[in-house]
Amino acid sequence: MAEEQEPRFTAYPFNFYIFPRETNSNDPVVSMQAGCIKFNTANSMDWNRWIRKGITYVKISEMHKVLQNLYNSSVNSGVTITNTNSISSTRIFSELLN
Repeated sequence: MAEEQEPRFTAYPFNFYIFPRETNSNDPVVSMQAGCIKFNTANSMDWNRWIRKGITYVKISEMHKVLQNLYNSSVNSGVTITNTNSISSTRIFSELLN
């Protein structure tokens, strides 16, 4: 009989950029140390990609404000949202991107 081989997996590192999303109630400040900028630039950081194509996010502490703004805008547009707690994060971010 052939000897059974252990399953093998290969892992590769993956980096992705995140960038804070500006909302009606929040305009986050992005600050960096000069040494960090120098290090990241020397290691091929793509600053344009980070800003233009970074994965957007909103802090949990700002989420209620975002939901309330979505609720208020839906009321003004004639769309009915009865409970802001039931709005999925997918919908939140699709609304923010529009």
